[in-house]
Amino acid sequence: MATSTTIREPVAATATAVANAAYHIDAAKAKNGNLAVLMIQVRDVDRLYASAGHLAAGRRIAHLQERFAGLARPGDLLLPIGDRKFAMVLAGLRNRGHVQLAAQQILRIVEQAPANSAQLTLRVNIGIAIAPHPQEDSHRLLQAAEIALVNGRRGNHAVAFHELKDDARLLSEWNLEQRLGDALEAGDLELHYQPKVSLLGSNHVDAEALMRWHDAEHGPIPPDTFIAVAELCGLIGDLTYFSVQRACRQLSLWTEAPAPCIAVNISPHIARNPELIDAIESATGIWGVEARRPVLQ
Repeated sequence: MATSTTIREPVAATATAVANAAYHIDAAKAKNGNLAVLMIQVRDVDRLYASAGHLAAGRRIAHLQERFAGLARPGDLLLPIGDRKFAMVLAGLRNRGHVQLAAQQILRIVEQAPANSAQLTLRVNIGIAIAPHPQEDSHRLLQAAEIALVNGRRGNHAVAFHELKDDARLLSEWNLEQRLGDALEAGDLELHYQPKVSLLGSNHVDAEALMRWHDAEHGPIPPDTFIAVAELCGLIGDLTYFSVQRACRQLSLWTEAPAPCIAVNISPHIARNPELIDAIESATGIWGVEARRPVLQ
């Protein structure tokens, strides 16, 4: 008899997790035919870490994962994609209402904080892709669910279904994936520096790095658009390392005392990548900057 499954093996990187998810989705399709993928992203995790500590926060996330797994019927899957994102696969799909019911159950679970746990309310966004036939490519399905997740987040919708027009708007219409990769390679992205001044009367001024992209054909591209594309297409790491390099180059030019710092925003997934430390050491070494001056946030 088929049983529901939660795949719990640790993953070294998002790419590995996605490949692992695609493998298990292919197996599920072979057994159960039509299915849907719900890409679940837990929000407010960083605030939970800050307010409750990593141990309590880790227990809270683990509890959520167990509750999500409890929704799975025989043949369904729950696949971790990093520490705050999960792909739930609903096998033997009957209709769209079946998927909507599952999404509502997930939202209710997140709203209910377990007893004696960190009480900070968490939120989730859910992107949903339905396979129209059993032959649908698994990687394409995962990408479609990710696109729905991104569009739902941008529209402030907790649950969003993938629509064919989403692909055109986010990727195909402007070919942003290719153009962003080209801009990174050519060094065409810019960092603008927003001053950060102490309200306590200090003359010391630091700065926050804000990335900007002016495309030759389409003009200024909003940061929320190209960052969403970078997350979707696996370019967020390159974007982060570019920011660190450019910020350190600017810091090398600011030599007046007291030496200012520059805050650089990074993706939570990149923050847990061991290569980030190497990238920072490389950038500070190349530009002769003290390690304390680039501040990651």
